[in-house]
Amino acid sequence: MKRLIIFVALLALIAVIPLVTVNYFVDPAGVYHSDEISNKIVDGLLQGKNIATSDANLDERAFKRVLIEKKFKDQHVDYVVLGASRGYLIDERTTMKNKSVLNLSVSAAQMPDFLAFYQMLKEQNVKYDNVIISIDPTMFNLLDSRWQTNSIYYNRFLGTENQEDVRLDKFANLFSITYFQTALPKILQIIKSSDNGIIYVDEYEGEYKVIHPDGSLSYNTLSRTRPQTEIDNEARTWMHNTFQQFNDLNPKYTSELELLLNEFKENGTNVIFFLAPYHPFFYQRIKDKPIIGNGLKQILNIASEKDVKIIGSLNPQELQCHETDFYDAAHPRKETIDRIFNEELLLQDETAENE
Repeated sequence: MKRLIIFVALLALIAVIPLVTVNYFVDPAGVYHSDEISNKIVDGLLQGKNIATSDANLDERAFKRVLIEKKFKDQHVDYVVLGASRGYLIDERTTMKNKSVLNLSVSAAQMPDFLAFYQMLKEQNVKYDNVIISIDPTMFNLLDSRWQTNSIYYNRFLGTENQEDVRLDKFANLFSITYFQTALPKILQIIKSSDNGIIYVDEYEGEYKVIHPDGSLSYNTLSRTRPQTEIDNEARTWMHNTFQQFNDLNPKYTSELELLLNEFKENGTNVIFFLAPYHPFFYQRIKDKPIIGNGLKQILNIASEKDVKIIGSLNPQELQCHETDFYDAAHPRKETIDRIFNEELLLQDETAENE
């Protein structure tokens, strides 16, 4: 019996060692090496390089924090961008026409992300004249915990206890089969590229996703060259659960948005809400959802009360957008975003000349 127990224990150990090793060293979500990877990326950006990444080991929120600390500390920029993935592509090169930009958009962004980034900018003495908030109703009800990466800054903004969360799930995550399955496809990508999937490049876009010195990014070749029929079919079928589950914006997050807007107003910062359009087929499917009707109305009311300018629209028809203007159901192409902003900036210039 004793030998059997020892044999089973050895088998378990043999099985666990590869699991823990891959989960820790491949680390596809950057749970254990977020600052290490982020520092390598920012070091390249400081050299004026773009960074091609296969997404292995990158925690976007940790990266944006390190970007602020190492590249933008005590600096001045014309525009700070806060948003989710629909704000990724706003850059200083073509969107803002060579105005300086710091893009802090992250996947599945929520109000705690915005408050945390505001606090970082304040603590690192980053000065800025304008803030673009890429906003839509769905971000007020997301059930996503990724914002907790920077929870200490969120707590500081709110004046709550200043103590870093102890993330007990880090230990349990080492033994996660799901995390192991996510990590396996990343191994070859890391082996083929240097520095854990990070390559310094001069090109603005390429095979992999490319991160730029202003924090914006370009999508990979696969995303940029999808067949139009595939995109349109996705727009006819894809649906995020937030469109189905909620009728109104989470009042906790609307209150936090108003707190943030009050801070910007006190600082004399000009605030712009950017409403990125949806694919026409997808918009037809969601336009009558309560979260779109009620949620958008709440956002517009807040904008009116706080004197916030609106650029764009969730409705693609209002912006003369067509099916070919989108990467997928929810993300406009770079050229589409640039056109929306360039037309608005041109209108602003013409208005200023006539005054």
